[in-house]
Amino acid sequence: MSIRGIVLITIAVCIGLVHGQSASSLAGSFPSTTFEQTCAASWGQPNSQGSVIQLKLDQASGSGIESIHTYFYGFFSALIKLPASYSAGVVTAFYISNYDTFPHIHDEVDFEFLGVAAGTPYLLQTNIYGDGSAKGREERINLWFDATADFHRYSILWNSYQLVFFIDDIPIRRMARSGELGHQYPSKPMKAYSSIWDGSNWATDGGHSPVNYAYGPFVASFTDLKLQGCEEGSICSEQQNEISSIRDLTEQQKNDLAWVRENHLTYTYCNDRQRYPIPFPECS
Repeated sequence: MSIRGIVLITIAVCIGLVHGQSASSLAGSFPSTTFEQTCAASWGQPNSQGSVIQLKLDQASGSGIESIHTYFYGFFSALIKLPASYSAGVVTAFYISNYDTFPHIHDEVDFEFLGVAAGTPYLLQTNIYGDGSAKGREERINLWFDATADFHRYSILWNSYQLVFFIDDIPIRRMARSGELGHQYPSKPMKAYSSIWDGSNWATDGGHSPVNYAYGPFVASFTDLKLQGCEEGSICSEQQNEISSIRDLTEQQKNDLAWVRENHLTYTYCNDRQRYPIPFPECS
């Protein structure tokens, strides 16, 4: 058998948030579903075994899945255990987007996990696009734990008041909706996606550490698929209306966010005057 690099990602998606409760505490509030009930393959050959989803990257192709339904606001959460050992150049993504429906004015909110050399902590890139803005609002943090050793929950809270990224119960980034943002605040229905692909030309060390398929296989396994959100064209449930009414973080969440920003933030578009001489309105 020839040596090929294989990245297997199994993703558990859990969506839902009730006012005053944390993301993780609600993980068991919604029934589990199977991949066939809630998602479909968008490219490549995802492998489904009941509630387990495996996304594979090899020399032939990457792979991805997408939700069957489109959601207008909600809480999107994925339990992800990232590939161990050498994964430089590999990008694992969990995100919401409407690019297929609005290619020229699309919205998108991304978690992108950038592969690393063995023994190096993963770098997490988050990004926000609104109304087709060509300028992504990138930020990067160093993870404070081994993302390959166990499951961790990565979550997006999105409503008409705020957009918040969480790791487990800890907020790592928040964008408040404001008049200055205008249409650049994501405000059109989106689907949930997960994918894995070869980002050799940029993901690790600025493209100097490409994917090395001789280091495969890389394996991660997850389970318990859940989807909950305000589906486009349907009446929202009471819980979904609760999601839409959350205007701010709790005081503890604000403290946690400040801790992450002070100790683990390595890059923010707000401080990059070389790329963005004129700062974004929310950066003032």
